[in-house]
Amino acid sequence: MTRLKRWRIYLHILEHSHLADELDYDASDWAAWVKRIEAGHKEEEQYIERQQKKWEAKYAKIQKNADETYQDDYLAEEYSRICGLTNAMYGALTVSLWSELESFLVGICRACYWALEKKETALKTVSDFCNKTLDKAIDEQELSSSIKKLKNLRGGIPYRIGDIKYSLKNDLKIDLEQITDYAIIDAIRILNNSFKHNRGWYKPKQNRPDTHISQVLLRQWGIEEKKEIDYSKLPIKNLVLGSSAFRKELLERVERELANRIEGSKVSS
Repeated sequence: MTRLKRWRIYLHILEHSHLADELDYDASDWAAWVKRIEAGHKEEEQYIERQQKKWEAKYAKIQKNADETYQDDYLAEEYSRICGLTNAMYGALTVSLWSELESFLVGICRACYWALEKKETALKTVSDFCNKTLDKAIDEQELSSSIKKLKNLRGGIPYRIGDIKYSLKNDLKIDLEQITDYAIIDAIRILNNSFKHNRGWYKPKQNRPDTHISQVLLRQWGIEEKKEIDYSKLPIKNLVLGSSAFRKELLERVERELANRIEGSKVSS
């Protein structure tokens, strides 16, 4: 199997995902999980309402006492607990969505790594440099180039978002931030990090743009700085549809750029 076939097949595999577009969202796993969470929350609310009515009937004919106050406090605590669990479930759903996207982005970089034969190119550059310097003085520029390629080879396939963005821009001139719905994808990443590392609080750092969600989305989703995020208010459908549109456009761009690059270099399939 040639390199060209290998990366093309891999990109075609990446076309298949658990995400959904407008036409099939209602039949997707994401919609099903949202329904489960909503149904569970509603069932718990109904339980609290039944308990409240039961206790109201019990105390209807007697003077209000300390026990009744205790029951009210208990129901309030139960409702708060239920809301917390629902919020955590939506947070976990958001984390799962980012996991899907992160795997996709790393997969895109892996296809580029294979298609552009980065490992082979780096090793050939170093080998050529070593052979040329056996019988003559070292060329500082060639030495620097060889060291740089070895360092890049050591890094391998990028996994961090900053490295992924750099790799796509450097190798294929693709600016990830210009892809459809990138703002939503970046927000999902930050929501994921907030849930896992900041106990669900939105705490952007002033000197770190990569920790900031766009102001437009913050207003739409009711998220405020240095406050706990209500994941249950996130528009999961919009997040899924945005992710799907992002995937589709990026896949098309990468396949087109790789084909142009390889055909331009006269790499045989």
